[in-house]
Amino acid sequence: MRQQKEETEAELIEYRREMAVTSKGAATKEIRILKTLVKSLEADLLREKNKYQKSSHKKNAECRRLLDEVRTKICYQKKNMTDVG
Repeated sequence: MRQQKEETEAELIEYRREMAVTSKGAATKEIRILKTLVKSLEADLLREKNKYQKSSHKKNAECRRLLDEVRTKICYQKKNMTDVG
């Protein structure tokens, strides 16, 4: 019975060592996966930011173009009114 107890204790110690190594390995793998995920999300965020900035720039350019067009028409109308009057 004593020998069986010692064998069981030895097996338990070996099991704990294996679990410690396995847990560290699994944790390392999970960390690597999470780092990859974070990098991927950061890249997606940067792409979305660039897409938004490009879209915003285009809208601002269109607004400036329309404003210039309106100003040109107003100036043209004012000139025609002074020429007629």
